[in-house]
Amino acid sequence: MDRLIAEGLLNVSDKLFTKDEVSCLNFHLNMKEFSNSKGRRNKYMHGSYEQDTKQQQVDYLYFLRTTILIPIKLRDDAVLKRRWFSD
Repeated sequence: MDRLIAEGLLNVSDKLFTKDEVSCLNFHLNMKEFSNSKGRRNKYMHGSYEQDTKQQQVDYLYFLRTTILIPIKLRDDAVLKRRWFSD
């Protein structure tokens, strides 16, 4: 792994999410990074959501998926850290 890092093939960061993961989350949740983003968090935080039940269900399932994936990411990172520093 040290060789991959030294060759620039693997990036190491002290952040929970990679830059690409943050961009993906920003695309779906915020109007921060992309002009064509979904802005789901903004819609519901600022009360500008549609009354379309189908769209609300899609948004809910996305929020649910994101809520489930974050603890899985935390667990995976903890397992990798334990393996990395156990030597």
